[in-house]
Amino acid sequence: RRLHLRPIAALLGLAFLPLPLLAQTVRNVATEAQLRAAIEASAPGDVVNLSSDIVVTAEVVLDTALTIQGNGHRITVPVPA
Repeated sequence: RRLHLRPIAALLGLAFLPLPLLAQTVRNVATEAQLRAAIEASAPGDVVNLSSDIVVTAEVVLDTALTIQGNGHRITVPVPA
């Protein structure tokens, strides 16, 4: 009888990976409303991709460890006059 350890080792290896590497959601956003919704719905390790420049008109609270990828776009916060 031969025991195949490779599949078992692979499964055990997955057990030691950080959770974000196993389950990651990518959200594409183009507006402030979409950005806010994506941040609110995000779990640790999720990615938010910008598909256009976004102007943020009010405070945005980031209380989850996530990645925002600009893809050449910017998030701008206007300076009050």
